[in-house]
Amino acid sequence: ELVPGVPPCALPICVIIFSPPRFFIPRCLLLPPTSAPPRYPPAAPQAKLNPSSSLFLWKKEALLSKMTARLEVMVTQGNVKKIDCDAYGITERNMWVQVKLGDKVEKTTVKEKTLDCVWEETFTFEVADPVTQKLEASFFMGEKQIGLTGSYSLESLKEGVSTYKGLAVPGGKIDLSLRALGFGKKEEEKKDDDGDWMSFV
Repeated sequence: ELVPGVPPCALPICVIIFSPPRFFIPRCLLLPPTSAPPRYPPAAPQAKLNPSSSLFLWKKEALLSKMTARLEVMVTQGNVKKIDCDAYGITERNMWVQVKLGDKVEKTTVKEKTLDCVWEETFTFEVADPVTQKLEASFFMGEKQIGLTGSYSLESLKEGVSTYKGLAVPGGKIDLSLRALGFGKKEEEKKDDDGDWMSFV
């Protein structure tokens, strides 16, 4: 209100200043970020298996046997000391064996100037049908095949059990060992005779 006798410019002016409301900011948000602890406890480190260890080889074999049926063939040794080299026209006493299953063919190393040798070489074949497929084995002296090609059925093999097979050739024989992996007959568990005594009571 105007006061009589007092000019308006002399009146005091009250100015109310409104400041914006203050918000509390936690101090932790103003600090630079630091490495936070892991959300979950770290997993314990797993021990690495040695590729040459028996456990590693067992796991590898078990995994492969589940994936596909395979036949393991070992050509062990050969002895043809009684062969008549002149009668068969043998000029090179270099022994080797060829094994075949399906379209895959494998050959052993050549043992030179001998009629009695040891190979102990192993070959692996994939088996598509163990009922109809057969393994074939042939014996050679130099480039000449000696004797007939042997044929071996896979149907009677036991799973995981090595089975001896012999290839009869003039003057001797060749020893083979077959092992079914992922197929074949299951080996029957031996019954404990002591555990059956209750059946007689």
